[in-house]
Amino acid sequence: LELLEEVRQAKESFRQRRHEHAFLQVMLQAAEAESFQCPVCLGEPAPTERAMLAACAHLFCIRCA
Repeated sequence: LELLEEVRQAKESFRQRRHEHAFLQVMLQAAEAESFQCPVCLGEPAPTERAMLAACAHLFCIRCA
């Protein structure tokens, strides 16, 4: 029973780290992208005018975020 709980905790920890890694990958790609089109207004904001919604990792311009 104790081993089962340890396995469950390890799986949850792995799932969280995988999610964090995916989020960081999206952030890195957004930071390195030379051009970006906001999916809401279709504008092309400068890198300093981009905003990422933390919960879902979607990227928008600051005005649309």
